[in-house]
Amino acid sequence: MERTSSPDILRRFAEVLERDGIEHVPADLLNELLGAARAVDASAVAMAVVVDPTEPAVARERAFGLLSIQIIGRFDRVPGPCHRQRMGTALVRPSSADRRAPRRAVIATA
Repeated sequence: MERTSSPDILRRFAEVLERDGIEHVPADLLNELLGAARAVDASAVAMAVVVDPTEPAVARERAFGLLSIQIIGRFDRVPGPCHRQRMGTALVRPSSADRRAPRRAVIATA
């Protein structure tokens, strides 16, 4: 079975949504969307709303929008290590003294 990429799933879903409405999205496409959403640990509530035919269409469409944002924002970060891990570099955090250093106040003059 060939796996479809998350952006392709979202594009196909959006095309059906625009052309026919959310009521006519095929079950297999809904399942693909849920699989992509689960893979990135997206909102369980949004997943439940998008597949519930008793919910108003506008609520289901908004849930799809939320899932789309979460999937696109996370899909490239889930499977592998982050860039720093691949490159062997570590994130350098400022020390607590640096974070507490006073900053000069900017006073506006007329």
